[in-house]
Amino acid sequence: MPKNEVKIRLVLTPVDQDQTCFKTLQKLDERRFGCTAPPIKYRPQVQYWWLAYLNDEPVGFGGIELKGHVAAYICRTGVIKKARNLGIHKKLIRAIQKYARKIDIEKITTDVAHWNVISANNFIKTGFVLFRPRKLWSFKNSLYFIQRISR
Repeated sequence: MPKNEVKIRLVLTPVDQDQTCFKTLQKLDERRFGCTAPPIKYRPQVQYWWLAYLNDEPVGFGGIELKGHVAAYICRTGVIKKARNLGIHKKLIRAIQKYARKIDIEKITTDVAHWNVISANNFIKTGFVLFRPRKLWSFKNSLYFIQRISR
């Protein structure tokens, strides 16, 4: 197998709810964020989750939560330390964007902690722009991003 082979797989959907995959997400989330972020809130009826694999080992994750029929919120993304600087975070974002187009989502929003410059830059590099929502939904100093999805 080639070194540093990265694969992104959609592993949880409202139709396919494999609890083993969710436990993997929880473990990765704990390794990535520890106590700096609240645990993932799994809402199986409205969420889609991806896992990133490096040489068949799960090293990252990303999820969206549907907000009605035309909007989605990226509720969490993360890559563990040993797999950083390989473009995995951007690949997760692009997989989410591609799937959003497939299910006719018109806009995606997310928020990033103000100190997480690398994550913020990855969202900008994948087409997101900063915006100020009417009602803030995250932490006091969060950065808010939006992307309109073209078909």
